[in-house]
Amino acid sequence: MLALGLVSYACDEPRLANLEGVRAASRRAIKTAHLRYPQNAHLIERLVADAESITAAETAAWPWDRDHDRVAAAWERVGRASWTLTRDAKSADRDERQRWLEVSAGLSEDIESARQELKEGAGLGRREAIALQRAIFHAELAKREAAQNRFGKAAAAGDIARQSVAVIHQASATLHSRFDDRRLLGVWRSWVRETIAESKRANEAAIVIDKLNRRLELYHDGQKLATFSAELGANGLKRKLHAGDKATPEGRYRVTQVRMNGATKFYKALLISYPNADDLERFRSAQRAGQVPARAGIGSLIEIHGSGGQGQDWTDGCVALRNKDMDALFHHARVGMPVTIVGTF
Repeated sequence: MLALGLVSYACDEPRLANLEGVRAASRRAIKTAHLRYPQNAHLIERLVADAESITAAETAAWPWDRDHDRVAAAWERVGRASWTLTRDAKSADRDERQRWLEVSAGLSEDIESARQELKEGAGLGRREAIALQRAIFHAELAKREAAQNRFGKAAAAGDIARQSVAVIHQASATLHSRFDDRRLLGVWRSWVRETIAESKRANEAAIVIDKLNRRLELYHDGQKLATFSAELGANGLKRKLHAGDKATPEGRYRVTQVRMNGATKFYKALLISYPNADDLERFRSAQRAGQVPARAGIGSLIEIHGSGGQGQDWTDGCVALRNKDMDALFHHARVGMPVTIVGTF
């Protein structure tokens, strides 16, 4: 019987020969799953502990009393759990890598587009500026995580960058939506036609300013003489409502003063007749609706002035030209000269 037991044990030895392979596989699985699937990693650790305990108990038993099937079953459980977890982890890695590729595709270009929208926004403010910085930070973080093959974290950071960019895109779309309003376009184009017609009737100069395209057009006798690049208020694409809103007004005005050096803090300036009757009515309506800050007035001192050419909208609501363009404009400037400012036409 002893001989038969020894023979049986010897025959079972090959079944246990792969124990080190299973142990190695379990260690790899635990290492792989430690951060992503901690509960699964703990489960394998418990299964390994049970298998080691069973193996130790069976090894300590008399050869004829050893239950090798029990040992094999314990390690089979370890092997199956380790294989399943490793498979799932690899699948998750592939999914996260693919997700990162999808999130990162065109992200740099999208951020650059948002940067340009913010630069040209003239109505996009602190909220959008913060969103841009957040997008840049998380895009860089995503790249660093991806470089370390942490694609899940990279995709998550990329998602935040995308969401931040979306804030800017949405704000820009909302800001620009009024320039596609057919009713407003009709009003603006009517103002421009009337201004050009007045210039022709009086054989005099007139100014038309297109805020969306940042240009000032000079007419004389109904004919366009020149077009100058213009810069607006920091919130210039919005319609001016009250003092301090940094918006550039829209309406039909007149030059009330021709200001040379010393009469303006800028190079030269044409003071216009803001606010007009429409501006006053809109301001009072906004006051009644609680849309104007408590002590804010309607504002005044809107000029077409020099010191422009800064490459961005920066004034408190005025229209800025380069100094050489102000020189050209001043050849035609006079008190009473029509100045029409529209969203676009």
